[in-house]
Amino acid sequence: MSTLPEIVDGIANRLATIEGLRVVESAEQIAPPAALVRLPLNINFDQTFGRGADALEFGVIILAGPLLSRGATELLAKFLDPHTDPWSVKATLERDPSLGGLVDDCAVPKATTVTFTVAGTEYLAANFTLSIFT
Repeated sequence: MSTLPEIVDGIANRLATIEGLRVVESAEQIAPPAALVRLPLNINFDQTFGRGADALEFGVIILAGPLLSRGATELLAKFLDPHTDPWSVKATLERDPSLGGLVDDCAVPKATTVTFTVAGTEYLAANFTLSIFT
């Protein structure tokens, strides 16, 4: 069974395949377009018999650019659209649902457009929800 840091790395490795997207470890390192993988928002243990599968809900924040930038809007639309390979976050993550053999399944059922503030600058962003089963 994979550890949480290994799963975070697996998500980051998949996102790093999106051309031009930088995967960062903290908000202080952000230079859009950037992705920040968060620890699980929820963990539901023992989803199958005995000490079976766990269900984890991760969050990934994608920052496209300054809030009022037209370029940021167009770029975020590419990240959000499930059909815009090679920029689609959903398609990229679900192309290898085992994250390189680290998990049983990874799906991206939801994304929400948000603003994210770093050092006083507001960025246009999306928060992707990842459903992961181990």
